[in-house]
Amino acid sequence: MKKQRVLLSVAVILVVGVAFAVIQYRASRNAVRAAGTKQSHRSAGDSMGVEAYASNPADLAKTVTVKGVVAGVEAHKHLLGLIDTQEYAACGGTSCAELILPVRWDGPMPPVRTTVFVTGKAASQGGKMVFIARSIRKLAADGEAEK
Repeated sequence: MKKQRVLLSVAVILVVGVAFAVIQYRASRNAVRAAGTKQSHRSAGDSMGVEAYASNPADLAKTVTVKGVVAGVEAHKHLLGLIDTQEYAACGGTSCAELILPVRWDGPMPPVRTTVFVTGKAASQGGKMVFIARSIRKLAADGEAEK
């Protein structure tokens, strides 16, 4: 009987600890996302972050410049995945992003983990929304786009 109580107590402590950790993780992620939306909506000239772009339907019909980090490249398909710079900074990698903006680009592909400014417009291709890039510029040391 005493052994069952100890096991039950340990199980309750573990469940409470995991629940607390999940709540803290979600709260910090929401804070990062909110800060990223406010800070990255218009930065470096007239660019916006990936999350800000995706969360504003009015921007989907316009030609805009989006700032993000290259998360993956499929050169043979002329596609790259772009994630928000704030999310990349919070996560420290490219694999934990919740939102990846698919970008079609016919030029030379930038390396993964490169911060870029992509100018273009959303369009439907094969029944899916894709950001069609007209230009891609790497982030220069001063935080602006390379010329």
